[in-house]
Amino acid sequence: MKKKNNILYKVTLYTSLFFLLLTVFGGLLLYYGSRTTFLKAKEEMIKNDLRREEKNLRSLKAIDWLLDYWSIHRDEIKRPLNDYEYDDLIRWEASLNKLELSEAIKTASPAIKNAYAVDCYSTYKFESDLRIEDYDYSQINYLGINDDNSPYIIFDSNKYTDDAPMDLSIGDKPSLDLKKHRVLKDLLNTSNSKIHFEIVSDTPIGENYYWGYKPVIIDGKLKCIICASYNWNAFKKTLVDNITFLLIINTILLLLSLVILMLIFNHAIIKPIKIMQRGLLTYTENKDKDSFIKTINNIHSNNEFENLAYNMSSLSTELDNYINDLRDSKQELKEFTKDVMEALAQTIDAKDKYTNGHSSRVAIYSRMIGKQMGLSLDDQDMLYYMGLLHDIGKIGIPDEIINKTSKLSDEEFNLIQSHPIFGYDILSEISSRPELAEAARWHHEHYDGTGYPDKLSGEDIPFMVRIVAVADSYDAMTSNRSYRKYLPQDVARDEIKKHAGTQFDPDVAECMVRIIEEDVHYMLHE
Repeated sequence: MKKKNNILYKVTLYTSLFFLLLTVFGGLLLYYGSRTTFLKAKEEMIKNDLRREEKNLRSLKAIDWLLDYWSIHRDEIKRPLNDYEYDDLIRWEASLNKLELSEAIKTASPAIKNAYAVDCYSTYKFESDLRIEDYDYSQINYLGINDDNSPYIIFDSNKYTDDAPMDLSIGDKPSLDLKKHRVLKDLLNTSNSKIHFEIVSDTPIGENYYWGYKPVIIDGKLKCIICASYNWNAFKKTLVDNITFLLIINTILLLLSLVILMLIFNHAIIKPIKIMQRGLLTYTENKDKDSFIKTINNIHSNNEFENLAYNMSSLSTELDNYINDLRDSKQELKEFTKDVMEALAQTIDAKDKYTNGHSSRVAIYSRMIGKQMGLSLDDQDMLYYMGLLHDIGKIGIPDEIINKTSKLSDEEFNLIQSHPIFGYDILSEISSRPELAEAARWHHEHYDGTGYPDKLSGEDIPFMVRIVAVADSYDAMTSNRSYRKYLPQDVARDEIKKHAGTQFDPDVAECMVRIIEEDVHYMLHE
């Protein structure tokens, strides 16, 4: 059986596509859901760690003074103390009450100030380097604020590796690029200690880092910003690897479910449908009722299909008898009616040697317009018959007037214009098909009411008669006449456009124009 007719193939394809979309959507949902959940959890961890880091920083005595001193004396504080400096610092601290240190340091000698700042810096730097391992961060930075409100690194701590030892060499006021750290740029004007987060791209090494910022406010002024970051790409890779594994397992399970589903579907539905299809195809081709019944009796599905098969076998018997009788009588009548009408049309057209076949062409064009406008097949057939007989009234017009090449007299012209009435009188006796008489009488009426014989206009002219009128005018223009040669098709098209809304129904005229424009091989002519 051809693939396009294979229901199982289509169901499998559509179900597979559905499962695929479900897997993709589920994967995206899982990824972004996991990502969001992780970020929320990680942010809480970072908040706690940054608060702990700030607490440790604030535990240093004279923190406000220290931050300023560290910022100003960046080079001096990075060297180790010698034994003499360390001893002097110990003696000075021993001479003070610990509660007085914050005030005493401000009046101490420059040597003591420097020794105290170096000692605090080295101690806190060492502890910070250790904490970064405990917190599992890529780095922890302490940023000072310049007078021009730009941040610079007081010191930073990195994970210890062979390539990146703990004691980094920091240049003169190394700063962070605010074009990358957009959130940090906004924090420079902050007056609160709220923690903020952002993902920062480090272009030179192609890595992304997730940063948390904790402003340190002292006496209402931003003195320092503590920054912590971890490698976002490493987390993302781990997350993607885990989700990929889950999706692979899920896909395998979905495929297994799909195979089982298709097997059940094939046995319960597809197989009975195929048997019915094969039986109907045989019946359609051979009209063999017995063979059809024998085929569908092979359905043993113990469900609705078996009942359907039984009902179809019973129905086929009744239909076979009824259709045979109906087909014979209806076909004979239809063929007889068509033959009679076409014979009448040929008789009409034979009176005018210049328009032989006119009625047949009007019938064909009328049907084409009806099809283009979406009318039913019955209406299309009726338009065909109306076109065949629309000029039947010319039977009552003498041949010498119809074929006259010179100008008609007023009396002759009036006689020609009476052919719609003659046609109506002939066809009005066919009460079962009043449309035939209507087309014969009113196919020369104009949409604006200037036609004849009854001066009808607009909706008063039956719709299908308006279709015949356009088809009749088109063929009249594109056929040779006793008084002129046929017009080119583009001229006829323009005439129809020109008189849409006056002579012709605008909708019908528009439809006929489309048909003409599609007739690239000029088949619509005499």
